[in-house]
Amino acid sequence: MEAVTNFFTEHIGMSYAVVYLLFFVLAYLALKIIMTVFVCKDKIHSVHLKVLKSKSMPICTCKEALKVWQTVLIYLVPIVLMYFVMLVLYLGSERNPVYIVTFLFLSYYMAFDLTLVFYVLFYKIKNRMAYVSVDLHVYQMTTFSNICSEPKQAEKKPNIINPVDFMI
Repeated sequence: MEAVTNFFTEHIGMSYAVVYLLFFVLAYLALKIIMTVFVCKDKIHSVHLKVLKSKSMPICTCKEALKVWQTVLIYLVPIVLMYFVMLVLYLGSERNPVYIVTFLFLSYYMAFDLTLVFYVLFYKIKNRMAYVSVDLHVYQMTTFSNICSEPKQAEKKPNIINPVDFMI
């Protein structure tokens, strides 16, 4: 890690705090992509990394409706791993303040994903849904109570939940 930091600080002129911040944001997004690819069936066509136009936030999407535990796994595992790594680095580096600043900026991205986990678990309990499709991250989700196996069941419209409508 020091070689990468030295390259960016000497050749590009970036401070090492910015290098760490970029590294951990990219590592966090990479973990989300890996977890999404791990649980999706169509790994090539349904997994995308994009930026929400209205919020300018990078998100990883899967076009498939996933089980609730899969959705929680996709978003919770990277959060836990990143918090653990940041804590270990902070404690192992004699309390370097760069890690705290990186931790605070990274917490901004992780807060949206943690909110999504709480929304999914809340709607799992409230609506007893079996599957959820996260369309626009925390801003729009589609829930399904069971798998459509007959054409008559496929005609029913799924429940579309917009959590922003429920905020007071």
